Amino acid sequence: DGFEERLYCRNLCYIAKLFLDHKTLYFDVDPFLFYVLCEVDERGYHPVGYYSKEKYSDVGYNLACILTFPSHQRKGYGRFLIAFSYELSKKEEKVGSPEKPMSDLGQQAYIPYWTSTIVDFLLNHSGDN
Repeated sequence: DGFEERLYCRNLCYIAKLFLDHKTLYFDVDPFLFYVLCEVDERGYHPVGYYSKEKYSDVGYNLACILTFPSHQRKGYGRFLIAFSYELSKKEEKVGSPEKPMSDLGQQAYIPYWTSTIVDFLLNHSGDN
């Protein structure tokens, strides 16, 4: 929660700014929730990526910013975070979508996600009438 953990959430935004040219840096993280994905080993928890979303979105956005740290890309973490954002929207009984306009990097993440989601659906429901 950006309100409860301001410094941690601001630092996540600073890290994202290093890798996302289009990232607008807001000092006010209070209206956002941050979901951090970690790998765990014997030394503890290690963040590999995160996404943020507005706590209260009038237009139904379920994702504001997403970042998988470069050293952890190509492991499926971005796809997992996108899928998690939609699952959370379902649990909240809301229709969700990422903020618009979508950046080039956002499109590079979402197009393969939706392509594989649609193909999986069609393959798993091809025999249904």
